[in-house]
Amino acid sequence: MVSEILILFKVLITISFPHYISQEAKFEIEKVLSLTEQLCGVSKVYFRYLTGDDIILLTNDKSATDQFDELHEKVIGQGQQNGINNSKGKLKSFLSFPIRDVNGTIKGSLGIADEKAVSLNNFQSETIKIYIAKLGRLLSSSPLIGSSPSLLLNECAPYYFILNTKFEVLEIGVNFRKSTPQIKVGDSIFKYFMVDRKECLEDLNIGDAWFRKMHFLDIIGGKQRFKFTLRQIGGYNYLWASPIINSKFALKNYKVTVKDFPLHDTIAEFLFLEQTSRKSLEESQAITQNILLKNKEIIRIQKENEAISKFPEENPNPILRLDLNLNLIYSNDNSKKSFLDDIGIVKDQLKNEKFQKILSDVISIRKPLHHVFFEAKSRYYSVNIALIFEMGYLNIYAHDITEFRDRNTNNERALNELNNQLESQREFYEFILNNLPADVAVFDINHNYMFINPQGIKDEKTRSFMIGKNDYDYCRLKGISTKMADERRNLFNRVLKSKKREIWVDDLIDKNGDRNVIHRTIGPLFDENGDIRLVIGYGTEITQRVLAEEENVKLSLVAKNTNNGVLMLNTDMEITWANQAMIERSGYTLSEMLGKNPREFISKEKNSAAHKKLKEAIEKKQNVELEMQHTDKGGLNYYVSLNLQPLFDADNFHTGFMMVEFDITERLKNQETIQNLNVNLERLVQEKTAKNMELASSLRDQEKMVTIGELASGVAHDLNTPLGAIKSGTENVSYTLDVLFKNIIPKCAPDEIEYAFNRVNNSSFELFTGGVQMRREQQELLTYLKNQKVDFSDEKINNIASLMVKARMLIDNKKELQFILNSADPILFLDLIYHVRLVFSFVQTISTSGDRASEVIQNLRLFIREKRNIKSGVVNIKNNIRTVLNIFSHKIENIVDLTFEVDPSINVKGYDVRLFQLWSNLIKNALESMEDQKGLKTLKLYSKTTRDNYWITVENNGPPISEENQLKIFNKFFTTKGKKKGSGLGLNIVKNVLEEHQGKISLESEKDITKFIIKFKRDK
Repeated sequence: MVSEILILFKVLITISFPHYISQEAKFEIEKVLSLTEQLCGVSKVYFRYLTGDDIILLTNDKSATDQFDELHEKVIGQGQQNGINNSKGKLKSFLSFPIRDVNGTIKGSLGIADEKAVSLNNFQSETIKIYIAKLGRLLSSSPLIGSSPSLLLNECAPYYFILNTKFEVLEIGVNFRKSTPQIKVGDSIFKYFMVDRKECLEDLNIGDAWFRKMHFLDIIGGKQRFKFTLRQIGGYNYLWASPIINSKFALKNYKVTVKDFPLHDTIAEFLFLEQTSRKSLEESQAITQNILLKNKEIIRIQKENEAISKFPEENPNPILRLDLNLNLIYSNDNSKKSFLDDIGIVKDQLKNEKFQKILSDVISIRKPLHHVFFEAKSRYYSVNIALIFEMGYLNIYAHDITEFRDRNTNNERALNELNNQLESQREFYEFILNNLPADVAVFDINHNYMFINPQGIKDEKTRSFMIGKNDYDYCRLKGISTKMADERRNLFNRVLKSKKREIWVDDLIDKNGDRNVIHRTIGPLFDENGDIRLVIGYGTEITQRVLAEEENVKLSLVAKNTNNGVLMLNTDMEITWANQAMIERSGYTLSEMLGKNPREFISKEKNSAAHKKLKEAIEKKQNVELEMQHTDKGGLNYYVSLNLQPLFDADNFHTGFMMVEFDITERLKNQETIQNLNVNLERLVQEKTAKNMELASSLRDQEKMVTIGELASGVAHDLNTPLGAIKSGTENVSYTLDVLFKNIIPKCAPDEIEYAFNRVNNSSFELFTGGVQMRREQQELLTYLKNQKVDFSDEKINNIASLMVKARMLIDNKKELQFILNSADPILFLDLIYHVRLVFSFVQTISTSGDRASEVIQNLRLFIREKRNIKSGVVNIKNNIRTVLNIFSHKIENIVDLTFEVDPSINVKGYDVRLFQLWSNLIKNALESMEDQKGLKTLKLYSKTTRDNYWITVENNGPPISEENQLKIFNKFFTTKGKKKGSGLGLNIVKNVLEEHQGKISLESEKDITKFIIKFKRDK
C-alpha cells in the first residue's frame, strides 16, 4: 500500500512548512506538535496531511519514513488508532491517531514515536483527543492553505476575517493581527467585538438584505471601531473591514500606519464620508449628553461615598484604595495591623514589586474586577481588586487565609501519611502471613488468587504468576490435568453457597516420588454487612502422622491375623514390639519384653549350635531359619521353628530384625512320646503332674495376660491428646485469625501492630494465670494506673488492668506500661497483643502435637513403655502442666474459672511424655465432669512443698464421686461416662504413670469439691 502511494504522489518530508501553508496554520500545527511531544514524553512526533497532489509529512525525524507511511495507511484504512511495536529501526515503538474534520472525514494523522515502548495514561489519552480536535478544525477550514485568495486579501484588504457559519474565526488578516493581536483562530468574533452594537449572533437579524448593507465592529473595552461588509462564499463568511479614524478613534489606537492601507482605501473613506457625517454628528451629540449625565453621576457617587466612608473602618478585613500611580489614598484600621507592611506600603507608596506588577497589569488591560492569591511575609491573602478607571483609583479587598492554607497543607500531609500507613499495614500483613508455618492462600469471590505465601508455592516466579489467576491457569502452566482444578472449584462454590468452612485432606505424590499429606481448610471472611468479602485457605502437613497411622494399621493386622509369635527388634537386637501370640506364648507382658534381647529371658541357649548359627546370621544381617528351645515366664520349655529376617529401608539402610516363631512343641512332644512309649507309668504320671502344675501356673498368670487386650485401646487413647490438640489448635487459629483480621487489626495503627508482633517474637509469657496471683497483679496494676492520673473511667481502668494481666504485662516494666497507655486505644492495643500471641502459641501447639502424635504411632508401646525407650530427664512440673493447659485453652477460656498456682521450682526426674498423659487425663476428666453444670465452673491446680514430698492438687467443683465408685475409679476399664464417651483407661494410665515415677495419687470428693492429690518424692 505504501509503495503504491509513493508512485501516485510526491512525498514531501520536511521539518518546515510549504510556502502555501498559512502563518496561522503553521503556528497552530507547530504548537500542537510541541505540546504533544511534551505531554507524551517522546522523542519524535509527526503530522501527515494530504492536499492536492502532495502528501505533506511534517516531522522532526526523517529516519522512520516507512513506519510513518505504514501507520498512516493503517489509520486511514481502518479509521482508528494504530501502533507498531519492536520495530527494527532506532525507533522501537510508534502510535498514530486519525484526524477528522468537522464532517467526520479523515484528513490526516498525528503520530508519536520513541526508542522505548509508548504507553499513554488516561490523562495523556484525553489530552491527545483535544489536540486532534484542534487539528481537525484547522483541516476543516480552507484558510489552512495559504492559497492565492488569501494572498490577495492581505494585499488588497488587509483588514479581513474568514469566518465559518457560527462566526468563528478561521483566518485573520494581517492588519487585524496588528490592531487586535489577542484574537485567536477558533474563537467566536463576538468574544472580541460587538456587531452593530450586538453582543451575540442571536441578537442579529440576518437576512439577504443584511448582507447588502455596511455594518460596524466595536472592539469590547477598547477604542477601535471598524466598518465592514460580509459575503458568504463556498460555505464561509468573508468579512472586509476598514478602521474608522476620527477624533474619537485615532490612528494610533489601531497600531498601524497609513502605509498599511491599500491606496484605494482612501477613496472608500471619501465615499463613505458623506454617509457617516450625519451619523457622526448624532454620535457627537450623544457623547456630549453622556458626558453631562456622567458628571451628574460622579457628583452623586461622591456624595454616596461620603455617606458610606465610615463603613470600611468596621470591616474585619483589610481595605485599601490606591490611585492609578499606586499611591495609597485610603486604608482602614484592620489593614494597618499587618497587611500594609506585608505588601510593602512605605510612606503611602507601594514598594512590593510583585504586587506592583499585578496592579499594573489590571490597570493596563482595564480589567474591572480581578482576583488573586498573594503571599507575603509568611501570610497568605485572598485579594479582590476593583478598578474604577473613570474615577482614577483601585479598591483592594483582602482576606487573610493563612490559617485555611495551613490547614489544607496539613490535611494533604495527613492524607499522605495515611497512604503510607496503609502501605505499611499491607506489608505487615504480608510479613505475618509469609512467616506462618502453614501454607496460606487468599481468594476473591471469583476464585482468583489474591495472595499466596511461600509455604503455599515456594517458587517466587510461579507465585507471582498466580496472583490474579486460578487453579485452571496453574494446570495449564504446569501442563497437567484440570481434575484438581475442577474439584477445587466445586469446593469453593460450596463455601460461597453455605458460607461455612470446608475441611479435607490432600494426599499427593511430588515430582521426586515422595508422598505429601496436607490437612486443608478453606472458609469465608465476611465484611461488616455479613457478605463474603474474601475466602482464605490454609493447610498443615500431616504426612508423618498419616504414615505412622498406616504403619500402625499394618502392624495391627499382623498382630490380629497370625497365630505365630512375632517380635520386632532394633539393630541391637532389642525388642521394640511383640504381637499377641508372642505375649500369650511367652507369658511375659509387653512392658517386660520391651528393650530386652530375646536371649535374656526367652531363649537361654547360649552355646548350642543353633545359637551360634543365629549369632552368625545376625552379624552378617542374613536370613536364617532354625529350631530352638525357649522357656516361658513360668519356666516351661517349648520349642519353636524360628525365622529371623533382617529389615532394610528404601535406601537399603539396616533398620532391625523381625523374628517369627512357629510353635513345634506338640510335634516334638509327640515324637518324644512315641520314643518313650515304654516308659513306666510312674514317670508318665510325673510328667502329667508337671504339666498340670504348669497349666495351673498359666491360669494364675492369665490375669496379667488380660492387659494385652488394652494395647490397641491404649494407642488410640494416647493419640486422643495430640490429635485433640491439633483439632482444637486449628479451630483456635481460625477463630483467633477471624477476630484479629475483622475486629482488631483494621482498627490498629501500623506501629502498634509491629510492636505486638515483635513482642511475641522476642519474648514469651504465660497465657493462663488466676487466683491469688492474678488478683495480686491486677491490684498492683490498678494502683499504678490510678497514680498515673490517666483520664479514663474506673471501668476502663479496670478493663486495662485485667487485659495487662492477661497479656502478662508486669508492674516492673514501667516503660512498656507507659507505651500502652499513650496509645490511641489501650484496650484495643492490649487485645491485639494478646490475640497475636494466641495465634503463635496455637501454631506451636499444633506443630508440637503433630510430633507427639507421630511419636505415639511409631512407638506402640507408649502405654506400657520402658524407661530406656524414651528419654528420661528433669521435668519442670509447672511447664509440663502449662503445655496441657494450652491444649485445652479453647475449652477453658471464657467457660471455666481457672486458677493455676504451681510452684515453678518443682522439678522431678522422669518422662515428660508420660507426665503429659497424667495431667491431660486429670484435666480432661475435670472439664468433662463440669460440662452439664450450670453456674460457675472452677478448675484449680496448685502445689505444696514439704521436706520430703511435692504435692500437686487438681480440683474442680463438678458433681461428687460416690464412695462406691471411688474404690473402683483407678481400675482398668472402669468408667462412669458410658461406652460412647469413656474407655475406662484414663485414670488407670494416671496410676501407671505415677508408679513409673514413684508417685502416688489419692482422691477426695465431697458435695462441692473433688480433689485428685498427687505426691512425688522430693529429690534431696
